[in-house]
This record gives sequence, structure tokens and C-alpha cells, in this order.
Amino acid sequence: MITPESLEGGTDLGTIPRFRISGVVDSVVCCITRPFSGKIIIEHTEIAIKSIELQLVRVETCGCAEGYARDVTEIQNIQIGEGNVACGIDIPIHMIFPRLFTCPTLITTNFKVGK
Repeated sequence: MITPESLEGGTDLGTIPRFRISGVVDSVVCCITRPFSGKIIIEHTEIAIKSIELQLVRVETCGCAEGYARDVTEIQNIQIGEGNVACGIDIPIHMIFPRLFTCPTLITTNFKVGK
């Protein structure tokens, strides 16, 4: 479920129009040889939606005595909806993982790639 209250970041929530998006992913454990899939549904929105995009990012964290450094890199961005998407309709998610830039989660003492 995504609503203005569920968003993280420095955005002023008072300026975001009201909306409610629900969805389901087929699996949260992903095999790189199979697509990431599921569906989303726009339940309510106060203004027209221009585009719906699905973004795959890689998060790299490196730790040392001074603390942790974190780097987020966009790997892939696909558009799954365009124009004024109607409310109440299932929008399918189907994203093929790019083999050259996608990596599995890796956790060691001082280095982490993953969530």
C-alpha cells in the first residue's frame, strides 16, 4: 500500500495530492533468471497520473571505523503505465533483470550490497 503518509524523504507531505495505490509482488525472493512480476492498482487519486515507472536500484554499503558510506545506483527504469491511468484496473508488473548490472545480496563484515 502506498499513500502520501507512507513516503520517505524530504518531501513536504502537505503539497502532495491524496492518492492510494495497492499491489502485490509474486515473490520478494527473486531469481535473476526469472522476471520480477506482480500487479498494482490505483485505488484513488486526486489528480491525473502522468506516468508509472518501476525502478531497480543497487544499494552498496561500505563500513569502516568512521562509519558507513552508502551508494545507490539506478540499474533499470521501466514504464508500466502512461497517461491518466484509470482507477481500479490491474496494472501488470513484468521486469526482466539486466544480467550485467544486477547482483545478489552480499553481506560481509565491512561491505554490503543489498537492501
